[in-house]
Amino acid sequence: MNVKERTELMGVARGEAKADLLLRGAKIVNVYSGELLDGDVAVYGGRIAFVGDAHRLQAAEVHEMGGRYLAPGLVEPHAHPWILYNPRSYAQALLPRGVTTAVADDLPLRAAYGAEGLGPVLGALSSLPLRYYWLLRIGFYGPMEMAHDGPGEAILPLEEVAEALRIPGVLGIAELNRWLSVLPAPQEILDAFSLARARGQIVQGHTSGASAAQLNLLALSGIDSCHEAITAEEVLTRLRLGLYTMLRHSSLRPDLPQLLPALQMPDVDTSRIMLTTDGSSPAHIAREGHIDGMVERLLTAGIPPVRALQMATRNPAVYLGLDAEVGGIAPGRHADLVVLDDLDRFRPQEVYVGGRKVAQFGALTVPVPELNWTDLGRVEGYRLPRDLRAEELLLPWQEDVTAISFYNSVLTRNEQLRLPARAGSFDLSSQPALLYATVVARDGRFLSRGLVKGLLRDVGGFATSYTLNGHLLALGSSAEDMLRALQEVAGRGGGFAHVQDGVLCWFLPLQLLGGMRTGSFDDAVEASRELESFARSHGYAFEDPAYSLHFLEGDFLPGPRLTARGVVDAKSGRVIYPSIQR
Repeated sequence: MNVKERTELMGVARGEAKADLLLRGAKIVNVYSGELLDGDVAVYGGRIAFVGDAHRLQAAEVHEMGGRYLAPGLVEPHAHPWILYNPRSYAQALLPRGVTTAVADDLPLRAAYGAEGLGPVLGALSSLPLRYYWLLRIGFYGPMEMAHDGPGEAILPLEEVAEALRIPGVLGIAELNRWLSVLPAPQEILDAFSLARARGQIVQGHTSGASAAQLNLLALSGIDSCHEAITAEEVLTRLRLGLYTMLRHSSLRPDLPQLLPALQMPDVDTSRIMLTTDGSSPAHIAREGHIDGMVERLLTAGIPPVRALQMATRNPAVYLGLDAEVGGIAPGRHADLVVLDDLDRFRPQEVYVGGRKVAQFGALTVPVPELNWTDLGRVEGYRLPRDLRAEELLLPWQEDVTAISFYNSVLTRNEQLRLPARAGSFDLSSQPALLYATVVARDGRFLSRGLVKGLLRDVGGFATSYTLNGHLLALGSSAEDMLRALQEVAGRGGGFAHVQDGVLCWFLPLQLLGGMRTGSFDDAVEASRELESFARSHGYAFEDPAYSLHFLEGDFLPGPRLTARGVVDAKSGRVIYPSIQR
C-alpha cells in the first residue's frame, strides 16, 4: 500500500468518505485473536478500511449479513496449477470454494517462455480474480536438464535467480525435489537460498523421507518449510526444528487422516501448521474439494473451527510474508472474504476478492478472463527426427534385463528378468504388464530406452507429452504402434495417444504447453476422468495415472527412472541403460 491508499482508507475509517461496500451485522471469524466477534466490515478500494461497529460510516453499497459468519479467504501455500487444468481454469475451481490466494511454482512457464518471458507471463496472470503469487524453481528439469550430465541438480545461474526474485509477485524459491543434493552444501544452491533469505523471501522445502539429522542440515541450508510429512510424528519432527509444516491431502497423497493426531495433541502449537493440496488432479478436486475440503475434514475430526481456519488463512499468510495483505479480516488487508451459514462445515455462500463478489452458492458470479497464451511468446513445439525408425524405440535384447517395476503410483524398484528374444529385442508376449518404455527429447536429440512393469498392460502403443521434463514418453508392446502414437502427440502439439494395431484408438489433447487443457475446469475434470478410465481399462491399479506418467522421469524419487541420461537408479546414481544421442 502506498501513502495515498493509506490516507484514503483512514478517511473512510474516520467517516469522512464513503466506503465502497459495508458488510453489516456479521459474526467475524477473527483468526488473530481466535475469537468470534459481532461487527461490521467496511471496504474501500479493494481493502478493508474498518472492522467493528460501523454504524456511523456511509457506504455506496450495503450487504446485510444477518449474523452470518464472515471468514478470511483461504490460502493455498503450495500450488501446481498445471495438472491438466491451467492457471485460469484452476481459478474457476478455487474461487467458489472460498480459496482466494494461491502460491504456485513457475516451472512450466519458465520452461516454455524462458527467463525473459517469465515476467510478462506472470503479469498477465495477475488479471485473474484468484490472487496468484509465485515461487521460483531453481532446480530445472527442462533444457538445462537435457545438458546436465550427472546426478544432483542443474541449478539456475545466480544472476538469473536474482533477476527472477525481483519480479512482482515472486515470494521466494520453490521446493527443490532432489533434497539430497542440498546436504553436501553445494555453493550454487546455498548462494541461491541465501539470496532469497537476505531479501526476506521464503525457501520452500521438499524433504520426503529425511531423517531428523538430515532435517537439521536442510534447515541450516535455508529451507524454512516442508509439505512432505506423511505421519504425525514427521509433522512434529519438522515443527520441533522450526520448519513451517504443511499438511497435505492430494490425489497422489491423501495424507490428512494420518496427520490429524498431531493436531489433536493438547500441547502442540499449530501456529506454524498450514494446509495444502499439492497439485491434486481435477477429478479429485471435484470430488473432495480443495483447501475447503481439508477444512471440512478438520471440522469433522473435532478441530475447533477458528483453529482450523487459522491453518488455512493466517498461518500461511504469516509464513509467506503476506500477513499485511491476506489471511485475516483486519484494516489494510485485501477484502478477500467468505460468507458462511455456520461453522460446523465449510460451505461458502458468498466469496469476495478485493471486495468484489466473485462467487455465490458454489458458482462464479464474475467471468474469469481468457488468456491469449500465444501473444505471451512463441513456444517451441515437438520435433521428432524425420528418420526415426520404430525399432530405435526398443531397448536391444540382452539375456538378463532390469525393468522399472511400479509398486505404487510413483515409486519403483529394479526387477531382474530373463526374457526370450524376438527380432533383436524382447519377446513380451507372455508378459502383458511389461512394456517397452522410451523417452524422446522434445527436440529429438536423444532417446532413453527401458522396460516398465506394472503401469499399463495390453497396450500396443501409448504416448504422451505429460512428463516432468517436457519430453515425450512412449510405452507399448509394438514399436510401430509406439512410433505412431509419438507422431500423433508431437504432430498435435501435445496430449495422450493410444494406438493399437496401427489404428489410433484414443487421443486426448493437451493444447497448452503439452501439459494443460485450454478449456474450463469442468473440461479438465472430464479429461482427468477420461485419462483415468483409459488407464484402468488397461490395468492401472494405483491412485493417479497422471502422476505415474509425470514422475517416471523424476530421479529425485527412489528406484529406477527413465531420464535424459537413460535408465538411472535414483538412489545410487548408476546409469543402468544409457541414453543414445541422435
